Amino acid sequence: MKHTQKMRNSSIELLRVISMLMVVAHHFVVHNLDNAWDINGDSSRFLIAVFAAPLGKISIVSFFAVTAWFLCEKESGFRVSFQRVWKMELQVLFYAWGMCILFVIFDRKLLNVSTILKSFFPVSTDLWWYVTSYILFLLLFPFLNKGLYLLGKQYHLYLCLVTIVVWGGIQGVLPNGYMDLANSVAFVWIYILISYYKWYMKSFSFGASMWIAGAGFALCLLPRFVFGYLPTVASLSYPLNRARYTAADIFSAEWKLPVMMAGLGLVLVFTAFSFNNRVINWLAKSAFSVYLITEYPLIRTLLWKKYFTFSSLENRALPVAISFVVLVFLIYLLCALVDTLRRLVFRFMIDKPANWLFKKIWDDCFLKMRIFRKGSGSIPDEG
Repeated sequence: MKHTQKMRNSSIELLRVISMLMVVAHHFVVHNLDNAWDINGDSSRFLIAVFAAPLGKISIVSFFAVTAWFLCEKESGFRVSFQRVWKMELQVLFYAWGMCILFVIFDRKLLNVSTILKSFFPVSTDLWWYVTSYILFLLLFPFLNKGLYLLGKQYHLYLCLVTIVVWGGIQGVLPNGYMDLANSVAFVWIYILISYYKWYMKSFSFGASMWIAGAGFALCLLPRFVFGYLPTVASLSYPLNRARYTAADIFSAEWKLPVMMAGLGLVLVFTAFSFNNRVINWLAKSAFSVYLITEYPLIRTLLWKKYFTFSSLENRALPVAISFVVLVFLIYLLCALVDTLRRLVFRFMIDKPANWLFKKIWDDCFLKMRIFRKGSGSIPDEG
């Protein structure tokens, strides 16, 4: 019987693309040389300062939650997890070394010793925080997954409730970080919630999913509008002005409960329907590489402090908001084209020897030394 490849659900892949577009938009704002609140034009300032800035926090949740959604369906053995780390490490090193070499050749003015060292050891030096946190999560993933399944439905539910009360109720609502979530632990929290939903719960209706996502977005954006955008409040003098900024970001900072609601709600919405589209699937394959390219420190400096500052956009014919949206899409598309070339290089030059080396290390070292068992269990799909 001929084996047929499982068709990719472009609905989920579309969310991956949208999440990374939100990341780029967020970085456009927070890393820009100019303050988004100083943009001329109420409509542009509303779209960028009020709406675009919090998107990055929400997109982190939704982007990782998509990954967690698929992890729930796959084998949880050590080999699978370490192989994912191996493949990610190759991709990360390709971009870190490649971009560093390009700057050595074409633009040494921006280089320094710290950037060079971080480029050659990107994971251990936290060059990209998401990469380091995700790899740490993958190393814990086999233990976490096995433990969660052994807990059973009832105790897994209790664990979900405890994490929601501690990090959603205390850390997720209060303005200061009394019980701060390290990024890797936040990934664990998201996986605990996603895995319970997929293994044990009946799928939420599309309407309920929209309500969850909508409530999260509203709670994130409303304080920024009230305390940051309305002129009667924005004109307050110091120290009330400083309090205004704190109030504006109270629900849109990392891992806050409304951010989690919006991000996880988006996953519920986009997993409620299914379709297939080759263009979306192609764009989604490069989502992670878009992050690696645009968040490389030297590229980030060029993008947001030299070429695409808000003051330079105000000198163009188009409104700032339109230029902002167009540039976000164009940057994503350009990075996707670069990553397509990278995948071709990997297919013909790197994948085969890399897979052989991984198998050699795993079979000849770990298995023969009996560090890990040969078999690996699978996780049930009860969602």
